[in-house]
Amino acid sequence: MLPGVLELRWAYVGLALLVVIDFLVAFLVNGPAELILLGLLFIFQVLVIWLMQRVLRIVRGYRHLKESYEQELDFARQVMDNSGQGMAVMDAQGRFAYVNASLAGFLGRPKEALLGHSPSDFLLPQDQQVFQAQLRERWTGKQNSYVLHAYHADGHSVALHVTGTPRWHQGRIVGNFATISLSSDDLG
Repeated sequence: MLPGVLELRWAYVGLALLVVIDFLVAFLVNGPAELILLGLLFIFQVLVIWLMQRVLRIVRGYRHLKESYEQELDFARQVMDNSGQGMAVMDAQGRFAYVNASLAGFLGRPKEALLGHSPSDFLLPQDQQVFQAQLRERWTGKQNSYVLHAYHADGHSVALHVTGTPRWHQGRIVGNFATISLSSDDLG
């Protein structure tokens, strides 16, 4: 349930009771019962005012938290997008969920052409086993660094230095991310 929803529902109940009491006081009751109903009306009005102030504080706090989160997310995305180093985030199935322009440039492809693909789709055959072994190690919670050779879109191979790190969420690994740079290592 979203923050403030329960309090808002109780505030509506309180407002409905106020309407009923107002109607009874104004049209139906005369004498000492009117004082009792006016007292109840006053209590309900105070309660509704308190609930509405609480709901407003919760909604403002939630909105502030959401705006702060969006600003931090935007900042992180700017850093990753504008880094000269290649960056990639992979999902639990080992497919690219995010790549920055630098990594796409290393491979000579647009970012969109990489998303949803496994890094192994772009690796030379002799590096497939190395990549799978490093990926398995990463799923044990270890960070690792290694060199892989990938196909550039124009057909030549590029040597990439990869540092892979597990991606944790709520105490479990849900994928991984990597920083990638061009390596001086060559196939020779």
